[in-house]
Amino acid sequence: MDTEFVKNIQYLANQIIADGYKSICFWMPCFNVSGGARYFRDLAVKISNHTDLKVYYVDFANGFPSSLLSENDKVEIIEFNADDLEFPIKEPTIICTNSTKVIQLKNMNPLSKLLFWHFETIPCAWDWLFFNHEERKFIRLTKNKHAMIYHDWSGRDILSKQFNIKLDNRDYLQVYSMVKSDSAKRKVYNSNEINLVWLSRLGSEKICSLYNIIDNFAKYKTNRIKRLHIVGDGIRRDAVELYCKKYKEQIEFIFLGTIDYDKLADYLLTNADIVFAMGTSVIESAALKIPSVVVQLSSSRFTDDAYYWLFDAKEYCVGITTEEKQRYNVPYRTMENLLNAIDNEEKSAIISDKCNKYFIENHSNFNSIVEKFLKFAKNTELSFNDLKKVIVYTPYNIIQQTDYCIKGIQLYSRIKFGDKVYIKLLGIPIKTYKLNNEMTHYTKWGVFRSKPIIKKFINTKYKSPDNQSSSEHTIKIGKLKLIKIVKNKKLTKYFLFNKIHVLTKRENIGYNFPQSLFRG
Repeated sequence: MDTEFVKNIQYLANQIIADGYKSICFWMPCFNVSGGARYFRDLAVKISNHTDLKVYYVDFANGFPSSLLSENDKVEIIEFNADDLEFPIKEPTIICTNSTKVIQLKNMNPLSKLLFWHFETIPCAWDWLFFNHEERKFIRLTKNKHAMIYHDWSGRDILSKQFNIKLDNRDYLQVYSMVKSDSAKRKVYNSNEINLVWLSRLGSEKICSLYNIIDNFAKYKTNRIKRLHIVGDGIRRDAVELYCKKYKEQIEFIFLGTIDYDKLADYLLTNADIVFAMGTSVIESAALKIPSVVVQLSSSRFTDDAYYWLFDAKEYCVGITTEEKQRYNVPYRTMENLLNAIDNEEKSAIISDKCNKYFIENHSNFNSIVEKFLKFAKNTELSFNDLKKVIVYTPYNIIQQTDYCIKGIQLYSRIKFGDKVYIKLLGIPIKTYKLNNEMTHYTKWGVFRSKPIIKKFINTKYKSPDNQSSSEHTIKIGKLKLIKIVKNKKLTKYFLFNKIHVLTKRENIGYNFPQSLFRG
C-alpha cells in the first residue's frame, strides 16, 4: 500500500471529521450491472479501510452494489425503500449520489451535506424528474454550493447547455480501471478477418450508436471477413437483432449478452481487433492494450461517420452526443480511417500503445481519484436544509399530485404527501387536511401542453418507442370522430375531432431512470 496515499486521505478524512462529519454515505440503489455503482463501491471500500470515517451504502435489498460488497468489507449497507420518509442515520453525514437520484433523498439531519456526481452524457429527463420545475433552481444551488462534480467534459457540457447555466468548474471524478497484467494474451493478428467489438449495454439511449457503427462497418470495403461481436444485453436486444439481419450478408454478428467481469478481459484479448465503446467500457479496453474508439451518442438515428481514438480525448471525455460534436474539438476519424490504421500487426501495436498510454496517464490511478473525492466531499457547502428550500417535499418520489393547467398556467393543484393533502388555487394555498397514510401515484393534467405523438392506428395496440404497451381508440358520433384517446403507461392524451390535442393526463410515481430498476 502506498503510505503517502494513506497519509493524504487520512489527513483529508480527519479534516472532514473536524468539521463535524464522522461518516460518508454512498447512495446508488440499483439491480442492473452499473459502472457507477461499482465505482461507488470501490470508493466506499477504500475509504472505510484506510480512514476513521464510517462508510454507508444505500442499496435495494439484494441489489447489485450489495452483491459487490464482501463480508470482510467495513461498509454498512442501508436498505432503500421508496416509501420510507426518514433516513435512519440521525447524525450529520455526507451523502454522495448521482445527480438524478436527488428525488430519492429522505428527510435527514438538516446539517448533513450533499455531493452530486453527474455522470450522464445524454440530456436527462429533468422535466419527468421534477413535477414543479425545480430543476433549474436545483442546478443553480449545486453550482453556488460547490456540490456538483462530473465524470468528464461531456457531463459538464450537457448539463450547462440544457439549462443555459455556465458551469465552468472542472471538478472531474473521472472513470477508471485497474492496470491490467494480462495484455500479453492478446490474440495473434489475422490478416483474413476484422473483429470489431461493441462493448456496452443495449439500452434505448445507446442502440442508435450501435446502429451507426453497423451502418459504417457494412460500408467498409475489404476482402477480409467482417465480424461484429456484440457484448452487452438490455431491453432493446430484440430490436438490435432484428436490425442486424439486413446486414447478414456483409457482417457476421455474434451476440454474447453480458459477460461476467472476471471473464471479460479474456474474451476481449482473444477476440478483439478494435473496440467501440463509451464510458468505463472504453477505458477497460484501453487497459488491455486494445485499440479503443469513443463513439457518439444520440436518442435518434444518425448517419455521421465520425469517431475518435481514446488517446485524442480531452478532459477525460469518454463519450459525446452528436449535438456536442461541434463543441468538442478533437480529431474525428471515419470508420475507414480507423480500420486502415490497424490493418497490419505493426500499425495495430502503435495504436494499442497510444490508447494504453493515455489510459495509464489519465484513468489508472485510483488512489489519486480517492483523494480528489475526499476533497470534493470536504468542500461541498450544500446542506440538506438548503436543498429543502428548493425541493420542499422530501422524499420527492412519493408525491401524488394532480394539476389542471391551461397553456402552462396552473389553475388548480392537489398535492398528497405522506398523510397530508394540500390544495392550491392559482398557486395560492387554500386548504390543508390530513389523510390516512397512503402513498399512491402522481397524476398530472395539462391542456395544450404538447403536440400529439400518435395520429393514426385507430383501435390498435402497439409498442411505443420506449417499449411500453400502448393503445389508441376513438369515440364516434355517427361518422364523426369526436374524441381520440392515446394511452401508454405514463401518458393519456385526448384529441377532439381526431386531431385537436385538448388534454393530457400524466401518471408517475416520482421518477427513477430505467437503469435503476432494470435487471437485465
